[in-house]
Amino acid sequence: MKPLTFLALLFALMSLPASATIVSGQVTTSGGAGIADVDLDLINRDTDESIPLVNDDTDLLGFYAISVPVGDYDVRFKPAAGVNYVAVEIRGVRVEGPSMTLDQVLETGWFVSGRVIDEIGMPVNPLDLDVIDLADGNALFVANDNTDILGNFSIVLPAGQFDIEFEPSVGTLFVPLRLSAVGVSGHTPLSDITLLFGVRMTGVVVDSSSQPVGQVQVKTIDPATGLEIFNIRNTTDAAGAYDLVVAPGEYGLQLIPARGAPFLPRFVGGLSMTADSTLPDLPLDSGALITGLVIDGSGNPVESVDLDFVSSWTGLERFTPKDNTDANGQFAIAVPSGTYDIRFDPPIATGLAPAELTALGLSGSTGLPTTQLQVAVTVSGSVQDGGGTPQAGLDLDFLTPAGAQEMPSSRDTTDGLGVFGSIVNPGSYDVRVNPLPGSGLGQAVVSSVVATADVNVGIITLPAASVPSVTGVSPVLGPVTGGTPVTISGAGFVTGATVRLGNSALENVTVIDPTTIQGTTPVHPSGVVAVEVLNPGAPPIGAPGSFTFTAVVLEPALTVEKTGPLQNDLLLSWTDTGRPYYAVFSGNDPSANNPAIHDATGSLSLRIDAGAAKSPGLVYYVVN
Repeated sequence: MKPLTFLALLFALMSLPASATIVSGQVTTSGGAGIADVDLDLINRDTDESIPLVNDDTDLLGFYAISVPVGDYDVRFKPAAGVNYVAVEIRGVRVEGPSMTLDQVLETGWFVSGRVIDEIGMPVNPLDLDVIDLADGNALFVANDNTDILGNFSIVLPAGQFDIEFEPSVGTLFVPLRLSAVGVSGHTPLSDITLLFGVRMTGVVVDSSSQPVGQVQVKTIDPATGLEIFNIRNTTDAAGAYDLVVAPGEYGLQLIPARGAPFLPRFVGGLSMTADSTLPDLPLDSGALITGLVIDGSGNPVESVDLDFVSSWTGLERFTPKDNTDANGQFAIAVPSGTYDIRFDPPIATGLAPAELTALGLSGSTGLPTTQLQVAVTVSGSVQDGGGTPQAGLDLDFLTPAGAQEMPSSRDTTDGLGVFGSIVNPGSYDVRVNPLPGSGLGQAVVSSVVATADVNVGIITLPAASVPSVTGVSPVLGPVTGGTPVTISGAGFVTGATVRLGNSALENVTVIDPTTIQGTTPVHPSGVVAVEVLNPGAPPIGAPGSFTFTAVVLEPALTVEKTGPLQNDLLLSWTDTGRPYYAVFSGNDPSANNPAIHDATGSLSLRIDAGAAKSPGLVYYVVN
């Protein structure tokens, strides 16, 4: 029976105006016992602020009753300090009507405790702790997550692995710190956590018209590894301003615009921080804003579909942060103008298959047709060599019959035991397993797999790799603009063989038979290059110096100069010779005359190479 105090409170609350809802319930252990002194907070989802509540703690038997205005809330159940119950946050609770019941079970957890001090051993207080659950990458709601006057903390976590983030207060010069992969399987005392003194990095992010851009995430990057360095409060305000604290050292900045903003991300390199510094304004370029909707076969929106934009010219994937669909299945992603293959990869839990749009020319903001994802089937099996050893990390391709076209798939890599369970659209496929380069194993193809429902193809055994030989190339020269049909003669060519001319791939490759390969030359700088045939898993076999790329009459005249807010970027500009697109190559050894593809620009005659002016060693460019 509920205690009299609870009943009296409930009757009193029920006499309040109808615009409020009486939310009541009981907080219990998993065994059903009531938990006293649990504090309730309700966060208004429209304002992201906690609303004022009266008598919002549970009584001795775990009961509560509170008056709440009608609305949508995140409800937090916060156990008292010193008890090992795990706090809970329930997101998206709709409160309406005269009354509603909201019971909650709290599980027991483990104390994770320690002390935070500065470099001279003084306690750091106040300091907020955040916890990231590595099982799903989401922030975990934690109660009593601040250090006390002595710098001590004690939080309660469930069993698992977590990143624990230590966030100093605004106005201090302590460098934020993250402890990675803290395992919790019992009470876990941590060693003293020492925060370093840092320096301030301030500045403003603007658009091309020098107007401030808010809600831009400013990530600090380690230039040696390219990895993000943990930081906090690193999103620009309405005036475009950021104010970071970092340890003295070398940094890059990755600027990530807000979701749906028509701006491209930007990297700024070559920052040396030895004292408090205000950087020059950092401008963001505008991009083509690509919008659309993803639905399932019933017309329902699909959330968290990952989109990848891959250049149809170079095969390089564009960096597109915040490129997942929202709760309404919608996306809004800014990219540079160009021609793209767009890949849609839904979460595995949806049971939906991936999809792809190919060779889309995007020259301005574009609304794409609605993309409908179909119910997926799973093609499973395992891969081994001739001796029965499982083969891990191998890529699988799902081809239309006779290998005419590769179809979209996900989870298409073998695991540590050589096992795969790939997600595809229903259909018939030739399943191609690609060996690791130089492994000595060849490619295997399972033909005519009918995948109208889940199917297991059994064990796939890779043969020994076939080593090809090259005896000739015809013709032996062609223009730098590419497009020259060539035939490679030799022996031992197998399906899936590729051909390289210098550092570029022969395009439209067709293996006619074991002695003949045909294809068309790519765009390439002028000069003599080696021709190499690569059978899957075998070492390349070439005919050095067997093809010459010849200059054309109108070669683009290239100019390279420093640019950017810090003069750390390189601006490449060249004369327009009327070509439909230009390929940009870069390398670090001009004498080798063998640069790698860097980018392709369409008809645009300029490109910025972010941070290249600070790159170690010589960098050179070629445009064709």
